[in-house]
Amino acid sequence: MSEADETEWSPHLDALVAAPANHRLLHEDDEVRVLEVTVQSGERENLHHHRWPKASDWKFDS
Repeated sequence: MSEADETEWSPHLDALVAAPANHRLLHEDDEVRVLEVTVQSGERENLHHHRWPKASDWKFDS
């Protein structure tokens, strides 16, 4: 994906870097980045950002 201005988006806060236990890269190219994100009930993720537009598909275990 195209690089963003690092003064606006710090690379160390990228979701894959800052919260690797919760984020897995499924696909990335020049137009899209697809992540699988897993967060257990009551879990708190590390501070991170998603600098690209996103769509979310939420699934909850019952």
